[in-house]
Parts: sequence; structure tokens; C-alpha cells
Amino acid sequence: MNNEFTEIRSFPQRSSILCGRKINDDTVPLIYGGRVPTEIEYPWVATLYRKLGDIYLNVCGGTIISKRIILTAAHCATDEDGNVLAVNKYKVGVGKLYNKYQDEKDTKAQYLNISNIISNEKYKGESRRYLGDIALFLTKEVVVLSEVVQPVCINNVNSIFLHVGDIGEIAGFGIDESGKPSQHIKVLKIPYKYEANCAVELPKEWADKYNLPDKMCAGFSNMSKSICRGDSGSGLVFKNFEDNRYYVHGIASLAPGSKGQCNIQQNSLYTKVAFYFNFIDKELSKSNLEDCMLPPHPEHGQWVLVDGRNKTPGDLVASNTLLSMHCNRPYRLFGHYMIHCDASPSEMPICEKHCPPLEISPGVKISCTDKNNVTINCSELTEGSQLSYSCSEDEISLPKGAKTKRYCKDGEWSSSDPLCMKKLEIS
Repeated sequence: MNNEFTEIRSFPQRSSILCGRKINDDTVPLIYGGRVPTEIEYPWVATLYRKLGDIYLNVCGGTIISKRIILTAAHCATDEDGNVLAVNKYKVGVGKLYNKYQDEKDTKAQYLNISNIISNEKYKGESRRYLGDIALFLTKEVVVLSEVVQPVCINNVNSIFLHVGDIGEIAGFGIDESGKPSQHIKVLKIPYKYEANCAVELPKEWADKYNLPDKMCAGFSNMSKSICRGDSGSGLVFKNFEDNRYYVHGIASLAPGSKGQCNIQQNSLYTKVAFYFNFIDKELSKSNLEDCMLPPHPEHGQWVLVDGRNKTPGDLVASNTLLSMHCNRPYRLFGHYMIHCDASPSEMPICEKHCPPLEISPGVKISCTDKNNVTINCSELTEGSQLSYSCSEDEISLPKGAKTKRYCKDGEWSSSDPLCMKKLEIS
């Protein structure tokens, strides 16, 4: 391209998205019967809203597992026969402390439209005893990751094994002591239990029907601590002490009731994430999953997609899409020539005006620094760079009054080259 100047450098390896980091580890009990966190503690928590009439109501919880995929329960997105409901009836909220859709107190919340709902093919509701109660919401927009919005870890969860007594954590807006949905997010910490032990504590007929191989059990018996209606679909996470990150192991599915109400004295069943790991991984691994928003063009330059597609800033592409960066003359690219779409801001190259190369007079020594006063190669002089002169031998010197520094500004040098001259001998 004859109107562009490009410096070719190797591009960086893609950095993996940080996952499973709680914002703090304060103990904050319970969904039913406890106090509430004052700040967002679990950045992966999502809220599913369904449009009823003219308003959106919170119907289920969910978990962020990527920038465009929310993990939840299938019964949150289907009719009683397991048929997926219309996607345009749903929205997802992330970064929320409060239940209400677009609550003005949620200053860091994001709300996203849904492009697709993928329910596991095994799920047919009550007729199959809630087997396969797992679904994925694919958002139209990208979840913008921030301090309070991050995914939970899910990679290799099928090789991380839980033990009796391991403490899981779940957050949601389910029904509380008032008999109404909580208006503020609440948190419950509960122990994992082996299926056989759980079956003994659950009502026998109910357990025989619903405690299937794809379910895991967690909770308390006769302690008035439980999830409740409205918490369905929320992720049950456990800390993996090998890397100190949280992994989602369960999805709130069902629990025995009592006279049509939540039975807060009972354990609950969760869909095992590891049981459906291949189902989830298939969607996460799709090469055409467009989960990255193309960045703005660099000032005084532009990028093009290496694969030749015609895209503009703000369009969605796959995270591994390669961008080739170019600068307009007389600007020069500093940074990496090629980057992935999901490169961090610090990896983005910049276009800076460069000053023309200098022909240095014999006997003159030079050293160069950039605008931050960091020593650089004198062949890479851009806006704000400084070039310092000295003479190479003791017997020669710069003329009296000659400037010993030159500055690069607007692509030009501030003064002319000085000449080193032989010192005059005094007899």
C-alpha cells in the first residue's frame, strides 16, 4: 500500500480471559434467612428477565461462562413440554445487586438481548423427570468485562472432583422470608453431599423420581436454609484450591416442595455441569462464535481483517480473528503489526509521526530518548523524541553556542545538525 507505512513485528499470544475470581471473600449468608452483600461479590452472576405484558420480570438466575454465553436451567427457557420459548421475550442482566430490571441503583449493570437459546436435547420437562435441565443463552451483544462483570471458570470442570463437605456458593433473587422475591441479591453457602446420603434425607418417593445420575445434591436438612423459587438456573460454584478460582459445578434445578411452597428444610438438586461438559464445550468451541467487538481504528491508521472480510469497528467477530494494523504516512506503527480482536488495550499499537532519518556528521555521537525519557534506538524517533549530541573525541568540540539537543515535533526536527570542530590550540 503506497500511502501507508508499516513496521512488521511478531504479534503476541492471546491472553486467556480471567475467570472465577470473587471480588472479595467475605462470608455473606444466605438466600433464605440471612443478610445481603453490600457490593457485588460474584461477578459471574446473571439475571434472566422475561417480558410479561409491558414489563420485564426476573424469572431465573444464570452464570456468565463467556462473553456471549450464559449458563442456566432448561426449565427457565422452555414450556412444560421442553419447547424453547421465543428469544425476543428474554433479556439478560449482569453486574447487578438489585432485582428490578434497569434498577437505577445498579449503576454498573449491563442488559443484553438474546440471539439464541440452546436447550439440551434430553430435556422434556416433567415427562422425563427434568433430565437434561440445562440450557445456554447466546447474547446478541458482547458482555463487556469489567471489575464487577467476569465469567466463572468452567474449563476442565469435568476433571475437578468434589468431596463430601466441600462448600458451594450460590447467589440469586429467589423468594425470601417475606414470601416474595428478594429485591437485593442474596447468597447461600451449602455443603456438597453424595447422592446416596442425600437420597436418605430427601422424601423417598421424590428422590426416587428426580435424583437422577445427571443431578448433584447440596444443602442442609432441617436448618431453614435453602434456595427457593426464583433461584432456578443459578450456578452453584466451588473454590478450586489448586488455583484459587471458582468453578461452576451445578445449576439450580429442583427441590421438594411443601404445600405448594419452598421446603426450606430440604436439600436441593442441581444439574451436574460436568455431566454435560461436552454439550457446553461444543458451543464454547464453535469457531464461528462471534464474541468479540472489533476495536476502533487507531488514530492516523486503520486495521483490516487478515481473512479479507469487510468489517467495521463495533462489528462482532470471533475472538481469535486476526487484524493487520497499518498507519498512514508520515505516521509509523509502534506495537504489534498483527493482533487478535480480543487483544487488551495495552497490546493495541499506535500510529505516531516519525521524523526523517538523520545524516550524522563525522565525530558526532548521539543518544535518543522517547517522550517518556526512556532510551530508545535512534532509528525509531517519533513525536516527542529527543536526540542528544556530543563529540566523539576529546580534541574536538561543538561550536560555541551550538544546541546539544534536537526534538521531533510534527514530523520535523527542531534545529539543524551541529558539527564537531577541532579545538583551537593556544600557544
